[in-house]
Amino acid sequence: MRVEPAGPGAQAAAEEAKLRRVVQEFEAIFLAQMLKTMRGRLGQSGLLAMSQGEQLVRELHDEEMGRALARGGGIGLAGMLLAALRGREENPGGNAGSAPAPGAPGGR
Repeated sequence: MRVEPAGPGAQAAAEEAKLRRVVQEFEAIFLAQMLKTMRGRLGQSGLLAMSQGEQLVRELHDEEMGRALARGGGIGLAGMLLAALRGREENPGGNAGSAPAPGAPGGR
């Protein structure tokens, strides 16, 4: 049996948690793809080609490594996406990226 949170505050907290999970998973996928690409650029260092099983294990390892890196803070992509999406929610008609950068003229 699933119990739904009561009230708008609980619903907002649930939405925030869901959004955090989504952006973290996006960062994990991005990092896994980056690792896969990096590994492909290094080339193989053996006389024999990798079997399909070895390739599958490497791909699964890269995916899990991406998840672990994202859970540990990653490269900050999830945080930037979360901030951009929050800005869009606060200003639905405007451009979230149009605010001046901190330290820039007109910025904080």
